Formats: sequence, structure tokens, C-alpha cells
Amino acid sequence: TVEGQGLAQRRWEPFATERVRYVGQPIAVVVAATRRAAEDAAELAVPDIEPIEAVTSIDKALAPDAPRLYADIHDNVLFAMSNEVGSPDAAFEKADVVLERRFSYGRQTPFPLEGRGAIAEVVDGRLQLTTSTQIPHIVRQVVAGCLGRRQDSVRVITPDVGGGFGLKLQVFGEEVIVAALAEALRRPIKWIE
Repeated sequence: TVEGQGLAQRRWEPFATERVRYVGQPIAVVVAATRRAAEDAAELAVPDIEPIEAVTSIDKALAPDAPRLYADIHDNVLFAMSNEVGSPDAAFEKADVVLERRFSYGRQTPFPLEGRGAIAEVVDGRLQLTTSTQIPHIVRQVVAGCLGRRQDSVRVITPDVGGGFGLKLQVFGEEVIVAALAEALRRPIKWIE
């Protein structure tokens, strides 16, 4: 939990439990010795998911009757921040021209050539996670917290990360899932995007 002004308090989960909240959210995991075996096993998994209304715009998400992303948060605003410097009202009063418009920007998703990946294994009782991240210390903190480990019992290695462009500045569920599987199975586990 991170406490901060305007930040909704929420427990982060590495994959969907009761409800799928976004396209691409992990819902299950298959562990196999080969890619082919994993693909064959994945084809046998048939999730039982009831469709819910998709909310596809900010206006729809902010509407009072919008479906809630999280039932325990009173609206769909997970973070709100306002920053004001000086006296904007005075500046507007002095301005010769005031232009008021609403600007909407499309979703931006960084897409580096080097994809993400993670390899986890337990070495001498210590969990070792090699992952393509720009924030190894935060990954260590989250993985340790999710698995109930002390931070000094988790080692995160970041080899040459390659391109990131902001994409690799967050902790992904796959990193936690790979670490949990390596710990549970006591075998090296690899996930490549």
C-alpha cells in the first residue's frame, strides 16, 4: 500500500481473481517443459467468464452510473492530482486572448524492440529473478511482499534492458507469477513475452 494524496488505496494482484479488468490481464498460468506442451495445455483451459460492459472512454468511466472497476472504490478515479502555480485567474484576466478547448489524446503504449521476459529460480534459499526492468529495487520490494519474503532474500538481476521508453518502469504480474512458481516448484521458471 502506498499512501499519498489523491491515490486510492488498493491491494495489487498479479492476475485476475474475481474479475478481469482489462484486455491482456493474466487469468491463468500453464507450466510445461516445452513451448509446444504449454500451448497444447493452454488450449485445454476454457475460462468461464461472464462478459461485462466495456467502458471505452473517460467520460463513460467517470459517469455516476458507470460500472466500477473495483467495488471497494467509490468511483473509477484511482489517482487525481491538481497542480497550480501562481495565480491562474489573475493571468487569465490580464490575457488578451483566452482559448478554451478540450483535448483528448489516444492511449500511448511504448513498444520497444526488446520484449519483456523473466527467469526465476531459488539459489541457496534465495529467490533470484532475472528480468527486463528499469526498476529492479521496486520489483524486489513487490515480489518479496507478494511472496511473504524478506527483501534481502530476493535478488533481482537486470541484464542489458534494451529499449524501455517507460514500459519497463512498472512491476508486471508475470514477474511475480514466475517468482512464485519457481519458489513453489523449486525449479527454474522462464517466461518470455
